[in-house]
Amino acid sequence: MMFQWIYLQKYAEKTLENPHDSDRQLVICSKAIQACLKLVYVCLHHLPDLPAKDCQLMKHNASLIGIMHKAIVTHQETKQIPLPSTDDFTESLLYKQTFIRNMMKHAWSGYERFSFGQNELKPISRSGHSPPILGRASQVS
Repeated sequence: MMFQWIYLQKYAEKTLENPHDSDRQLVICSKAIQACLKLVYVCLHHLPDLPAKDCQLMKHNASLIGIMHKAIVTHQETKQIPLPSTDDFTESLLYKQTFIRNMMKHAWSGYERFSFGQNELKPISRSGHSPPILGRASQVS
């Protein structure tokens, strides 16, 4: 299994060199995954005799590989939705976009100034706070 993972990582690294071609990256990654699935399929069906427990595990893995292959094929068959043209933008849409952009800038500047690196901001004291995310049980060891 390690060989297939390294093989997939090499393909993923090649696609990350040019991040502007996202559609091409998905196709290359899915082709790499398909190649890995073929290798895993060959490994699963050409194994020496194994104990019954290991054979059941291998059959379960083979069914998971089939599910992954179906997901890849359906991903390749999806169609791209065309983007709306820039002529359709009206003044009200542009106003909403600038308003939301300014709201996000305001929120980010407040987070950056008062509670950068914390989970929450205390509104009255304007200080950061990081409560335990999983409750008190995560603190007990």
